Amino acid sequence: MKQLILIVVLFAAALLAGRFLTDSSTPGDAARPSVTLEPIVCEPSLAACLAELPDGSQVRMQILPMDAILPMKPLQAEVTSSGKWHATTLEATGINMNMGFNRFNFQPSGQHADRADFILPICTLKRMHWQFLLTISDENSLIHIPFHIDIES
Repeated sequence: MKQLILIVVLFAAALLAGRFLTDSSTPGDAARPSVTLEPIVCEPSLAACLAELPDGSQVRMQILPMDAILPMKPLQAEVTSSGKWHATTLEATGINMNMGFNRFNFQPSGQHADRADFILPICTLKRMHWQFLLTISDENSLIHIPFHIDIES
């Protein structure tokens, strides 16, 4: 009987831990309205990814180093905006293969600029199709911008 109780308690703890460890919201997000833009296909090894926002401003995301965007290599996302927006998170999701939960937080790096350091996981596929979900915010709302990017290893 003690073993059954222990199993039930451990199972419940695992469920709770999974709920809190995979929660992608940040404090205060639930109270803010959000919008998700249509996916934008871009080639970050050639040029920065650009998104037009509903308020008429623009957001530009560049992945560095542009000439070496590879899995298991240190990368940096730099986001600049022409308006009031600042980058909060970047979530990398494998589209043609599940690559797990990959979320990176931005830090301010200047006026209208934010940076996030990250490493993409390695994959068995030679060409990986990723969605980079960039979340930007102002004091009142959130915008989610999905960039679709192919990376060849």
